Amino acid sequence: MILPKKSSRKLKSPRGQILILFLLILVVGLAIVLSIASRTVTDIRITTTSDESNRAYFAAEAAIEEALKTVSSSGAATFTLNFSSLNNSTATVEITADSPDNPFVYPTEIARDGVAQIALMTPFSPPTQATLSIATGWSGTSLTFFWGTDPLRNVQSPAIEISVIYATKSGGSGYTSAPTVSFSGGGGSGATATATVSGGQVTSVTVTAGGSGYTSAPTVSFSGGGGSGATATATVSGGQVTSVTVGNWFIEQGNISKVIFDPTAGRSTSTCVLNVASVTEPFSTTGFNFTARFRAEVNVFSGTENCTGLKLTSSGVTKPVLARVRTLYSGSPLAVEGNVPLPPQGFTIDSSGKTPSGVTRRIEVARLYSSAPSIFDYVLFSGGSDLKK
Repeated sequence: MILPKKSSRKLKSPRGQILILFLLILVVGLAIVLSIASRTVTDIRITTTSDESNRAYFAAEAAIEEALKTVSSSGAATFTLNFSSLNNSTATVEITADSPDNPFVYPTEIARDGVAQIALMTPFSPPTQATLSIATGWSGTSLTFFWGTDPLRNVQSPAIEISVIYATKSGGSGYTSAPTVSFSGGGGSGATATATVSGGQVTSVTVTAGGSGYTSAPTVSFSGGGGSGATATATVSGGQVTSVTVGNWFIEQGNISKVIFDPTAGRSTSTCVLNVASVTEPFSTTGFNFTARFRAEVNVFSGTENCTGLKLTSSGVTKPVLARVRTLYSGSPLAVEGNVPLPPQGFTIDSSGKTPSGVTRRIEVARLYSSAPSIFDYVLFSGGSDLKK
């Protein structure tokens, strides 16, 4: 029997294997440490950016609040606010007056029984003032209203109540012929003018000679013509009377005309159903859009309050100043279009907050003109009492 020879090779040392294992563990450990470090740096960067983003946003938001106060007092403006002592940020605000918009899309949905107000005067004056500063006003004659949604979101189709408030010019009353116009005071002489009468009121005054030497506006007075109460204000330029403005615009008892459009027949006998058209028309504004389901048009100067018009008459002594729309039965978005562009409806406030590292946040807000409370549709306020329609 032959036995195998005994191997004369010695076993290799395990030290090489241990070194390889150690290097493997070192590489894995280093990878873990680098991963944790990278994650930590990323988290710190995210936290820092988030913190600066918040500071920039808060600065922009604070500037918006300041801008809202500025809009109430002075209108359009541009200014910068420094919050370095608070959160090391700044904010730049630009307030711009809206340009005439047609159609005008109300920026939010109107809740049930809520009221949206559309300005029809330029410049805008709060309707609670005793007199209104109307430079030109709206020159259109008809308004088209779009409301509802397609598809309808509510069980009941919304109806709308339209109220148009109009101003009357204080041109006196009872005039059967043109009164004589005279000027006194103002340091000058020689100015002459002629008056125009319509509906018993003085509606306008035309300057026929400007005179000379006027250093201030002379007093304008009227005599004859069979009436009384007309007032006017003269404008002077270069020592001459250049124009005369008759009376002031004001809202008095009864200066409101209403009509209700309801797309659902049988809900009320006092609403206009046949004059509502079904449409599918999209509208959009900053941050809000909808597709209208219903449309109705109203002639502002119809002379008769019915389903196609309002009781205003086209004359120099009445002007529509506000259109107010109340939603009935359910809430609804709203768009309004005039046969000529509507006046501006408010301001746009653009605020940008910024941190020293350059992180910027921007906020844009639409600020509509101040709106009278809903009770205004039923009660007009005078200096001493409530005057109901």
